Amino acid sequence: MIYANIVSKTLICLLVFNTLLGATNANAFDKLTVQQENHFGCSSKDYFKQVRTYIWQKDNVAFENALVLGVATGECTIFKRGETVYAVGHGMGIIKLRREGEMSEYWTFIETVEP
Repeated sequence: MIYANIVSKTLICLLVFNTLLGATNANAFDKLTVQQENHFGCSSKDYFKQVRTYIWQKDNVAFENALVLGVATGECTIFKRGETVYAVGHGMGIIKLRREGEMSEYWTFIETVEP
């Protein structure tokens, strides 16, 4: 009984972990299409997380300032619906994308793309 309980809890943990890490079916090198209009991405994972935090905090002024600065310096970009991109990395709820024909890579929300 104890063994079955441990196995059951382990399987549940693995399923949850797998779901969190693989919220999309995108694997490295997958060709994807941007499905959301005007989603941003940042080349630095830390900068992306910083800007994302402003969204969660509902600090619109900080979000706008960080995004404008990021786009102006080339640290961030704005994705347009229909763009072809490739998955080059992923994390919990985020994905790193490269536009077709370009070398720059950007972290963004996993919901931005669809296989």
